[in-house]
Amino acid sequence: MLKKYLYNLGSKEYRQENYYRDYTILFVLMAIVIFLPFLLKGNSFVGRADGYNQCFPVLAYSGEYYRDLIKNIFDEEIVQFDFSIGYGDDVIGTLNYSGFGSLFSACSLFIPERYSAYLYTVLLLIKVYLSGIIFLYYLKVKCYNTQKEATLLAACMYVFSTYTFFYGMQDPKYLDIMVFLPLAVAGIERLLQGKGKLLIPSFLFAFWAQALSGFYFFYMLTIFCVIYFVVCGIIRLGNVKAFFQKLGIVALNYLLAIGLSAIIFIPSVLAFFGSSRNADSGFQIKDIFQWYDLDTMISKLNTLFIKEGYQSGLGLPIFCGLLLILLVCGGYTRKYKEYKVLLLLFGIGYFLPIFGSMMNGFAYTTDRWMFMLIFLLASLTGELFSEEQLLSRRIVVSWGILVLLWVGIFCISHEPSRSMVLEFFVYAAMWICVSVILVWFFRKGQAVCMIKQPIFYICCLGTIVVSSFLLNAPVSIGGGGWSACFWSMKDAYPSIINSAANNEQEDSGEFYRMDISDASLASSLVLDYNGTTCYYSIFNSHIYDFYRELKISPAIRGSSFCVKGLDDREILQNLLSVKYSMNEEGNLVEHDDFTSFGILYNSYCLEEEVEELSALERELLLQDCVILSEYPATDGIGADSYKDSEYGVLQDAVTQIDYNMRYENIEYIGDELKVSSEGTILLEWEENADTEHYILLKNLVLQEGDIVEIEVGSKSIQLRSEENRSYLNGDNDYLIHVSDKEGRSRIVFPSGSYCLDDIELYEVNISRNAGGGINQTNEVKWSFGINRISGKVAAEEESILFLSIPYSQGWEFKIDGNAAEYYCADWGFTAIVLPTGIHEIEADYHTPGLKAGIIIDMISIIVLIALIVYQRKIENI
Repeated sequence: MLKKYLYNLGSKEYRQENYYRDYTILFVLMAIVIFLPFLLKGNSFVGRADGYNQCFPVLAYSGEYYRDLIKNIFDEEIVQFDFSIGYGDDVIGTLNYSGFGSLFSACSLFIPERYSAYLYTVLLLIKVYLSGIIFLYYLKVKCYNTQKEATLLAACMYVFSTYTFFYGMQDPKYLDIMVFLPLAVAGIERLLQGKGKLLIPSFLFAFWAQALSGFYFFYMLTIFCVIYFVVCGIIRLGNVKAFFQKLGIVALNYLLAIGLSAIIFIPSVLAFFGSSRNADSGFQIKDIFQWYDLDTMISKLNTLFIKEGYQSGLGLPIFCGLLLILLVCGGYTRKYKEYKVLLLLFGIGYFLPIFGSMMNGFAYTTDRWMFMLIFLLASLTGELFSEEQLLSRRIVVSWGILVLLWVGIFCISHEPSRSMVLEFFVYAAMWICVSVILVWFFRKGQAVCMIKQPIFYICCLGTIVVSSFLLNAPVSIGGGGWSACFWSMKDAYPSIINSAANNEQEDSGEFYRMDISDASLASSLVLDYNGTTCYYSIFNSHIYDFYRELKISPAIRGSSFCVKGLDDREILQNLLSVKYSMNEEGNLVEHDDFTSFGILYNSYCLEEEVEELSALERELLLQDCVILSEYPATDGIGADSYKDSEYGVLQDAVTQIDYNMRYENIEYIGDELKVSSEGTILLEWEENADTEHYILLKNLVLQEGDIVEIEVGSKSIQLRSEENRSYLNGDNDYLIHVSDKEGRSRIVFPSGSYCLDDIELYEVNISRNAGGGINQTNEVKWSFGINRISGKVAAEEESILFLSIPYSQGWEFKIDGNAAEYYCADWGFTAIVLPTGIHEIEADYHTPGLKAGIIIDMISIIVLIALIVYQRKIENI
């Protein structure tokens, strides 16, 4: 039997049949080495940024949601709106971008929440592994006679790429596209080769599955497949009629995939275009002609062949340099024409900001589409390295020039350090090894299949393993330290459970929020409480407008999709029913003057009328009247409460006061602030116990770097440099509530260069006979059901009822059973006009697009069945 096994091991048939087995063995061995720093530290793959604050809680929430759905599917309505999502938001529309609804997240159904970190890590590894398996399938469909070694090398290059480490490990949903892209392209290949029928199963499944995983990458997958089909179709078919026939088949399968996923896809698309992420794209026609600045261009050139843990880039294995040289100089005039066209298009796009903007829905420029270029190069690796090469002097010389260019770029773009020296010698050793092998092949003077030479194959695999290991290795030994950016397996979930928000509180049945941010910013999903933090790439844009208009600077964490609490502002906490918050010592504080859900106002004003007010004056105004986006349908409520007498009162309540200032390790040069190490500015003033104090940092700009945290007392603000602020709405003025009561505050700057025009200190009298226009409704017992809110409210006169429900088109309001119009109030929430008397209020939520999605889904299933029957009937004729 052993003799027979050894005989089969060398046969071509055996080699073809065991691609997947050998890839699995290779994957396991390489993964152990590459992820060794994670294993030694006991770290999970839960990243400390997006992973911890968004994806990890969503995965834990998904499991609980699916279990409840199965348990109650015949008894109760499906949950569409949940107050534990930020201030309350749509389940599908908000969470789908973070993995809710995807095929992979369905695994959470079987895993208890406490094991979520293990599931999260295993799912990420499964996605990486599957992307290689499906890539192997794609290569066998596209070119069945590739060498096994070249195919395995190409798969390893694809899965252990910079995109996988930099993007995929930060946010696992970025890896779904790595799985579905080769599957979709395999379907296109079968069609172009004449093997496809009316239905293309792999193409249909890939787009259906990606649509369930999120619109964002579905959009990118669409663009890539359109470009791929057009380029390859034109080059291969050469017949206009055949081209459009096959294009029609592709379009049919594409639309069918959308239809089959419509129950999730349509709500997620509507949420995407109505979110803060899409509110201000910033794209202009002139951007088409923009190039990256010199520093960015050098960085992009440098990261062509070097993995970087803290920035994007291609990070290609060094043999890709040889691959491109062979493609250009190897005498392949027609055979690889489509690769030349595709790589030229996407290669130019790598250096054009407009390309990254286009792939991001014409919003800010990003390199999240790099998986496309890596896919093409990996595919070319499998095909071109399977060829027998006759190395010419031109190829060897071109390789030598490329090596010299890399050395120059590397030295220019890196500061001298121990890690830089180690990195240089490691990469240089790889380049030298490849150079020696090339010279050896060249001197032999005969055509060879280089990948069949064990030394070349091992060297190519080694470059992937070594460079990936260096990325994850500790900084102390010269590595990139990427593994240190992740939570340990044993601490990820307990860190959320140990939040102050998880303290047992008496369940009074009333609605309240907790203004706490001591763990993940999406902790409320796991702990099931109503919070004041959001870290969702897709969430209600009106909530961000609320934060921006009131300039709650410590809460806006450098982007338009993240808010963190209410800055201890008493007025806002009362407005939004905050019963518990956390003090500077990390202890839970209960508010005695807690305002329950729903506030009646007898006056209002319009957003356009308060534009002249400062953020602090606007905040004070909320004590007296509600601010609406449009005129309400009423004649009995005043609309000019502040313009005459109240405006002066507002101005008197906000006073700019003097302070003493001392600073350390800070040097002012004009309006530029230079900080050599950690710099400190100490402000001191005369304290007034009956007032609140706010510091305003005027035109504070980070001149160099990416992101820094500026500490202001017990608070902090997140600051981005100008070139990294493209997706942050707002200005450069930062307003911070100083919560300590000692008449002093310390501002701490990390080392760097800043622009700071001025520091202003304001004293605010929040007890200035306020609340004259408010009638509290604490005695009302509101009922909160699934997608439904109801209550009985008594209005002594015609009033406006403010409800701290984020404004959304998904709500339907009724007063005494009759449909009622509702308005956007205080920039982010909801209000209705309430006539005099006692009224039953009902509010029902329906996910926008869900009903249409269900109908389209059902129709698509019928169409799919009909097409399957029709296709089989044709095949049997």
